Formats: sequence, C-alpha cells, structure tokens
Amino acid sequence: MKKLLSILGVVGLTATAGATVISCGDKGGDENPTNPDQGKDEIRELIKKLESEVKSKFTSIVQTPMVSRSTLLDTEAATNGFTFFQKDNLSEIYKNASNGTTPEVTTRSDGEFPPVPFYDILTEDQQKALKGNVESLLSPTKAMANLKNSISASTYQVIIGTFGSKWIDDLTFNYANSELQYSALEGESFVSNIRLGYSSKYKYLDAENQTISKTLTGDIVVTISDDKDIVVAIDSVQTKLAGEMLKEGNEKLWVDYNDLKTYDTNLTTQDLLSASTNTYKKAVEGFNQAFAQDLTKTIKTKYFTNTESALLNAVTVSYYDSEMIRDNNNINKMGMIQIPTFDAATDWTAWNTYFGKIKADSQITLEGQRKSGDKKLYDDLLNSWTKTVDEYGKSFETDYLEKTNGIEIEQNEKVPNLLKLSVTNEQLQIKGLQFSLANGYSQRLSDISFTYSISMDNDKTATAETTDAENSSIFAAYYNGIEEMLKAFHEFYGIKESDVWLNESASSGQSRMKFLMSGATGVKTQDGKDFNIWDYWTNLEENDNPFNSKTNQEYSNAYSLESTVEARQIKEEHLISKMKGIDTFRIIQNKTKTVQAAIVSDDYTGPGGDKLSKGLTFRANGGNHNLGFGITTNLLKINFVRDQFSWVSSGTYTLIGKI
Repeated sequence: MKKLLSILGVVGLTATAGATVISCGDKGGDENPTNPDQGKDEIRELIKKLESEVKSKFTSIVQTPMVSRSTLLDTEAATNGFTFFQKDNLSEIYKNASNGTTPEVTTRSDGEFPPVPFYDILTEDQQKALKGNVESLLSPTKAMANLKNSISASTYQVIIGTFGSKWIDDLTFNYANSELQYSALEGESFVSNIRLGYSSKYKYLDAENQTISKTLTGDIVVTISDDKDIVVAIDSVQTKLAGEMLKEGNEKLWVDYNDLKTYDTNLTTQDLLSASTNTYKKAVEGFNQAFAQDLTKTIKTKYFTNTESALLNAVTVSYYDSEMIRDNNNINKMGMIQIPTFDAATDWTAWNTYFGKIKADSQITLEGQRKSGDKKLYDDLLNSWTKTVDEYGKSFETDYLEKTNGIEIEQNEKVPNLLKLSVTNEQLQIKGLQFSLANGYSQRLSDISFTYSISMDNDKTATAETTDAENSSIFAAYYNGIEEMLKAFHEFYGIKESDVWLNESASSGQSRMKFLMSGATGVKTQDGKDFNIWDYWTNLEENDNPFNSKTNQEYSNAYSLESTVEARQIKEEHLISKMKGIDTFRIIQNKTKTVQAAIVSDDYTGPGGDKLSKGLTFRANGGNHNLGFGITTNLLKINFVRDQFSWVSSGTYTLIGKI
C-alpha cells in the first residue's frame, strides 16, 4: 500500500478536534501509511483500469494474432509439417467421429456436414500431434508472454504484485469439447475446420485485500482447404474486416450521439464523456445488438458478392445461434477534467464556487450562444479541458493505427476529422458468425473484434470541437453537466458559502471554516424521519463512526453518504439521479496523521478567545499538518491543498460550519 500512496501522491490532511457531542480521542501516534483502508477509491479505479487494459490487450495481442494464422491451404500444412491438418487425416478422423452417431438436434444451424466431437476417438499420438500443431500454428504461449510484458507490473504493483508473474495464467485450449467439420467440394477440393474454445484466468487483490479471479474466453476456428478463394475470403473476414471498416470511415464504426440515442432516449452528452452510467451501457448494448444483426449483410456485400468465384458468390452468412456477442469493453473515454489544485487556505473564490453556490451573474458562451453562467467554473474548465481532450485523442489515435495496421485500402478523407471528434471508443467481440456453401456445408468463424468510436456529432469540424470552447459541443457538455452536478450537490447537502472571507478582521482560526452546511436533504428515511446529513454523521454506530477512524476512506465514505446501505440508496435515488453522466460522486479528505474530530452542536470559544462556529471540528495533534479536501466524479476532479493548514497551537477549529 505504501507503493500505491507514493504513486498516487496522496495529499495529507492533518487536523483533530476536541471533544463535544461526538468525542474522538487521540488514537496515539501517527497514522500508519500502510493501513489497508487507505486509498480504497484509488484501488478500485486501478482495478477498473487493469480490467479494461487486460481485456483490450487480450484481444489485440493474443486473439487477433492467433486468428490471423488460423486459415491455411493444405499445401502450407504439408510444407510446415502440420500433419494433423492435412486432408487425408482430417477426412479419416471426421468419418470415424461421425460413424454411428446421430447429430444432436439443437437450435443451432449446422448445415448438412455438422461439426462432431472428435478428441476422444484420437489415439495418444494423434492427440499429441493436434496439440503440437495448434501450438506451432497459433503460438499461444508467445502471445500470452507478450500480453504479460505489455502490462506494466509497476503500475499495478499494489493489486497484482503479490502474485508475481503468475497473476495471469497461460492460455488453455478446451480440446475435450473441440469439434471437427469436413466437406468435399466440387471436383477434388475440400474444406475443413476445427473449432477450439480457449481461456485464461487472471487475478488481483481488491480494495478489501481479497483475491479476485477473472476469466478470459474465446473461440478460434482453424480452417484448412485446398481452395485458395475460400481461404482468402475467410482470412479477410476474420483479420481485415474490422480494420477496413474503420479505415474506410464506415458509419457503423463511426457513431455519434444521435446514433446512440436511438437505443435509449434518456442518453445525454455527459453520458458519452463518462461512458459509465447505466443509461450509456443500455444504449451501447442496443447499438451492439443492432450492429451484430446487420454485420452479416456487410460481410456478404464486401466478400461474397460479385466476386470472380461462383463458389463465393453462392455463400450465405448467418449466425450459429442467437448469442452473437461474447463481450464488449469501453477501451477509453475522455472522462474527468482535473483542475489544478487550489490553495485551501486562501482561494475563497474556489471554495465559494465548488462548496458554495453556482452563480449566474456572468455572460458565457456555449456552442455559439451567450447565456448566464458561473465565470469561475467556466474559466477553470476553459484552462483545463484541452488537456483532457488531447490525452484521449492521442490514446484513440494509437488504437486506431494499431487496428488498421496492415490494411491496404486507402483511408477515407473524412477519417482524420472523425478521429479528432471521438470522445469515447468501445471494443465489441462478435461470436458465432458462420458462412454456408451451396452444398450445405456451414462453418463457424473465429471471434471477431471491432473497435468503434463515439462522438458528439460527426458533422462537426474537429478544430472547433477540440480547441474552441465557445463553439465546442464537447466543452458545452462538460460545463453544463458539471454546473448541474454542483447545483444538485449544493441543494441536497444544504451547502452555502462561508461568509468569513468577507470579514477582514477574521482570525486565522475563524478563516479555517471553509463552507456552511445545513444537511437538510428533504428526504425521508425508511422509518419516516427526515434524513439530515448532520444527524446521519452523529448517529453512526460507534464502531463505524468515521470520526473515530484513522483512515481517509472512512472519512470519505461519511462525507459521500456511503457508510450505510440506506444512505447509499438515498444518495443514488435523490442525488446521483439528478446528475447527468455521473455514477460516482465522492468528497475526498486526505490526511497523514492521526486526527481528533468532533461534531459540536454549539458555537464555542477557540484559542485566544476566538468565537468559532458549531459544526465539524478538527484539532492538530502534534507538528504542522496539511489539508487535502476535494471532489471526485466522472466529469470533474478538484482538490484544495495547503501545507501547514493548522498546527498544535491553533487548537480546535471548524472546517464545515453547521447551519
């Protein structure tokens, strides 16, 4: 955990409080930075990043190279010593495996030459030959080694370091359930295939230090034929289709907001930026299903229509069964804008905006239209949004170049603009595609992975969208979403600006009260009582009370209404539901020392006779202490930071005033 904290650069809060109402005594000594509760939010984000990277690279580094080697002519099989994949051997095994069996009646479409299980009838030498040929042809061991080497062990040290190099397993083929097909074509030609399922597992430690295992799966179909047209066509579908569709600017892989909204009318532009809400996932799921359904027509048109081969022109393309999608994964998105840190002691304008009130006393320009808005929020986003846009753009362009590497068709002239318009990109893995020949032979294809881009509007000009805040729909989506989010937050928590900053004679102790909060949410609990955040904090069970805790996580859970099931439910239903593009909203407090804290119900007198407000109080407990306080959401991250925010002689002070 020490390594994680150093990576994340966790900023400390130091403060403690005297005893009133909820009294939290000194636990003694400095907080141990290796406490397992520290950094749980960061660990969860790290896990999401690992899962996404593993899925994406499993496709690009393991599956795609194997698929590119999975079609071969029988002459190639002979030349390379693949004895199992030669015509006579395949024909004999298929005949032996088919004898005396009646193909099982299922909902799938197998044609007149159904696939048959065959592994159990093989001799030991034949089984050895099959495994050796598969290993030599597909090189799965090398592919998995490349995958492992491509993922930074240091980046994920805190969650996979315990397992060393064994955090991910080698690829395993399910030979026992493999199936074989064989069919003679016109004259002496033939086509045959072996379908193999495969899997790998990887593991990591979750935020609770528990081992979690995840399984990666896929199907590959090794096709052997002496008909070059068949081999080339299958190879093109499996290895070139996805890249060609991207490079030619096919609208099915270059999607925008209006396209996606067809599948969920509640979709917002903010959902595209965060790519994590249930609304977004529902829209993506609908699009994926429609894409898969339409894909058979695309394949037929591109590869099996108006060719010079009568055999290919007669091919039909369909699905093996009703399950068309193996997996989908958000590869990357623009995500949150991170504002440079504010000075927690002196930046009252920032405190009064993010933990105060969103104003409408200035004129701002969004998508070419003048409107009333908050100048501070607008300027903060204006100074930071292009960094977020640029970082995502570079990542997506790299992914695009990888997916189109080796694709020889000319790039459509509109693609450079489409690349820069993208705000998120998805990976979709299609399974169960099959083609059928005129003689009744139907063959499944290997899983095929597609990457598609989603933008706000594909008809926009990239320069304006990514650099001109006054006309960019991307910037407008950020501003409008964040403004609405902060308004909902302020209203739900009952937050108001602290007026201390207006008092020129305010003492340093009084100036540490950064905002006010009523805690009146307007929501009833299950037993009919008013849900007030102050009462919620006060009434937490002794063992669960965050202000008895040494950990950042428990403080943040309390601030974020995540310490109890009922509070989380209230937050989801009455706060998160009013925010667009948001499914994560957390108030973060960081600290490096043991603290004493208390909620006081009456105004009190501080050191030197200062009149201090009731509310959430802290008191430094040895040495000088730092403050780190902020908000983390899907669209925005802010931090207030100050070294030596308080010290022992400061005594007790109020950070959040109660109204």
